[in-house]
Amino acid sequence: VTHDACVTSTVSVSGLDIGELREGDIVTVVEVVVSQVDGRVRGRIENPAGWISLSCLEDGFCWAVKPEDEDSKVLDALATAFTIDMRALRRTLRRRHKALEQAHKETADIWRSPLSIFGSGSDADDFRDVPAWATACAHTAKHQVAEAAELQGLAEAYDVRIG
Repeated sequence: VTHDACVTSTVSVSGLDIGELREGDIVTVVEVVVSQVDGRVRGRIENPAGWISLSCLEDGFCWAVKPEDEDSKVLDALATAFTIDMRALRRTLRRRHKALEQAHKETADIWRSPLSIFGSGSDADDFRDVPAWATACAHTAKHQVAEAAELQGLAEAYDVRIG
């Protein structure tokens, strides 16, 4: 969700308001309808169950976009040094950080130990009975944790800059 949006009970924008979404919320759109009457593209979402406006037919204003589409635009803008939407950048950084945090948690849960036990190689004897692929996965996750911390720092810095 790129802008705050009301969730209505029906496909019509004049339906009963049953909820509200905030910028940055992630929803699953299960149906898309073009409503000529309302001049909107409307989407039926799973949770909360209801309808939201996705875009305006007249001026193209968007209330929601696919996260992967927004992330791709942000990454393209960063790579080409074009002007970038700072709010979109912030949402992208938050999504990427959340994905890295989840990968770290899952790896630590599988490993059943904090990933910080891996040092610069001096602890190799402690893990001689552990398959190489498992220690490689743990090392990768440890690097993901460092990347997640860096992304969190960037997200916080951008939050401060753009208010």
